[in-house]
Amino acid sequence: MPYYRLLAVFAPLLGVLLGIAVDCLPIRRLAAVAVPIVVCSFFFLHSWTTHSWTTPPDAKVAEAEPCWQTLSEKMKPALLPSDVVALDVVGVFPYKNPGVYVHDTLGLTDRHLAHNGSMYVPQMGKMDHAYTYYKMRPDVILRQFGLRTVR
Repeated sequence: MPYYRLLAVFAPLLGVLLGIAVDCLPIRRLAAVAVPIVVCSFFFLHSWTTHSWTTPPDAKVAEAEPCWQTLSEKMKPALLPSDVVALDVVGVFPYKNPGVYVHDTLGLTDRHLAHNGSMYVPQMGKMDHAYTYYKMRPDVILRQFGLRTVR
């Protein structure tokens, strides 16, 4: 996996540090041309090399809660690609049903809810039932928490 995406985040800082380093060198004219070329070519060549794991990562993929696993598998044959499913726990359901649009009612994957949600659920996200029911018009609504946690 190329690591140039991480490099792009730190590019301004690296540029400033490179400018300070060139300014501190005694041979400024030669350093002003040679150092940036060498540094840029190093990063360019390094980003094009392939990297591989020396050892595989120790991440273990666990199964989801049995109720969500079963529910997603049982509903899969009945759902159409045009259906909208509104969930407050986005996880295994969209993973098992990739062709169905899943609306996140807590706003973690919905920009409108994240910015304009009218109800805040501590440590979870924002909700707006009017937006979910009238704008998104879900065909199926699945709730894990109910409405008691809304403040």
